[in-house]
Amino acid sequence: GGKLVVAGDYVTPAWTAALAAEGESFAEASKAYTLDANGDGPVATVLKTGDPLYIQDVAGGCDALRRGRLAIACGIKSICLIPVPGGVFEYGTSDDASIAKWTCMEDARPAILPHADLEKAFDFGATHAIFWWRKGDHFEVGASY
Repeated sequence: GGKLVVAGDYVTPAWTAALAAEGESFAEASKAYTLDANGDGPVATVLKTGDPLYIQDVAGGCDALRRGRLAIACGIKSICLIPVPGGVFEYGTSDDASIAKWTCMEDARPAILPHADLEKAFDFGATHAIFWWRKGDHFEVGASY
């Protein structure tokens, strides 16, 4: 089966500054992962179904998220994944008190992506974005934001 890798990422300047003492961002650390495109994780599920997926509380229960512990260690709270031509776009919020708190898919969805809507995602509180781009039988980082 195909593989999925991070094709590009963007982290807001404020979140980059907050991470300066902590280490790398979730988006940057996710580049070390290759995900099975035929697997049952969130990225593969969105790719296969074509339906968006929202994870309210990464720490509270998404056993299929292979990067779950990494997300928690990087301070990620909520993640939204949406299908886009050629892959899956992932963005999310942190557990930082100053960051917007999403409570449902509707909170995250005003930021439908890509292009100009990417800015909306960060205006609505997203702290990271990952675009999974299909390259033959695998996925990799397709753009940097």
